[in-house]
Amino acid sequence: MWILYILTVAWLHIVIVNGDIVFEEQPENQAVIFGQDLFLPCSAIDLDTNSKEGLVVEWNLGGKWRYDKTSIFSNGTLLVPTVTEDDLGNYTCLIYNSSNQRVLESQQARVFHAYIKMFEVSPVPVYALEGEIVSFDCITGESAPPPDVYWERNGEEFLGGEQHIATYGGHQKGSLIKQYSMRLILRALPTLDGSFNCLARNPALNIDVRSLRVLLQTAELESEPYVMEEMVVSSMIASINQPILIDCPIRGKPQVEFSWYKDGELLNGSPDFFILRNGSLHKSDTQAADGGLYNCHGTNPLGFAQSPNINLTIARISMVFEEEPQNLFVVAGLSAELICKPPISVPPAEVTWYKDNALLVPRTGEQSVLVVKLADGSWNIRFREIQKIDEGEYFCVATNQYAIPSSRTSRVVTVSIGGR
Repeated sequence: MWILYILTVAWLHIVIVNGDIVFEEQPENQAVIFGQDLFLPCSAIDLDTNSKEGLVVEWNLGGKWRYDKTSIFSNGTLLVPTVTEDDLGNYTCLIYNSSNQRVLESQQARVFHAYIKMFEVSPVPVYALEGEIVSFDCITGESAPPPDVYWERNGEEFLGGEQHIATYGGHQKGSLIKQYSMRLILRALPTLDGSFNCLARNPALNIDVRSLRVLLQTAELESEPYVMEEMVVSSMIASINQPILIDCPIRGKPQVEFSWYKDGELLNGSPDFFILRNGSLHKSDTQAADGGLYNCHGTNPLGFAQSPNINLTIARISMVFEEEPQNLFVVAGLSAELICKPPISVPPAEVTWYKDNALLVPRTGEQSVLVVKLADGSWNIRFREIQKIDEGEYFCVATNQYAIPSSRTSRVVTVSIGGR
């Protein structure tokens, strides 16, 4: 299957006449569908006068002038409306001076079909023993321009394993048509079981082509309990009055029996906590007192393992701001500051400022308006040479995305500007 479009590729060669006229804008790669319009930019400038005056842009296709259906805008851009197969070929941009002398000529800009083919080789399913080294292989179809390629696992981009990519086929170096061979090397683990496939994306067309999806299935070997490093987390944040689930990173075979500890105290048997079959610790209604250090232990007939500590923090945000903004009356041209020190929050709250019920738009330059975060936790608006347009109603909103409710709003204050 071919997916067919048009790609415009330009290689430009800058020619300088009398050392003062150069190309200012050059055509860029672009793709259009038959029936759509094609635009090729081209412009030049006289460096001596810093002007385009007297410079004329002309275009040709295959050495012939294009006037039958094309238009050239005042900025030199060529418009080819409703592109057809007859519009494919090599375009050249020519620059003439006021004496009708040709002073610049670009190298040919080639317009050709952009396409991407289906995969020639797809991976095959793999059934392996735990710990065995396995590999998947793909070969993409041709693509112009060259495709972006990567692996997917269960429908999402997969960055793990050892990945190798190499060009494939007899395409010349520098060719805009490419094929790639792809290899993924993995150590088989039950946690990696799932469907794998290759993906090739034509960057000009933004079209994806996928190989067949195949399964990796791993047969577990008997082992003493062990900690899976990829599952280890050192900290978590939980919302108060919401459920929490903490995974235990211990695995083993035969089946592992799990126990959980908080600050060194055994939780097994507690009516507030429930341990799932896979070892995860669940609580349906998290409270402030649940913050602390957690770890899990795993045992089976072959041995024992203990996970690293997991620091559970319970998110909260106080009701009252540490310092709220105050009304301001400022003489135009002077500096001023609105203060907003958010409520005590775990983790620290982010602050957003609003003016006249719309998100504050910062301003730079000599008359800047900027939000500055200070070491004491304040998020202040600093006006430099305040202006009449800065009058209005202001308030700040402190947000902790983990807390419920997640935000607090300050009082609304007025900034008034007086004359000098």
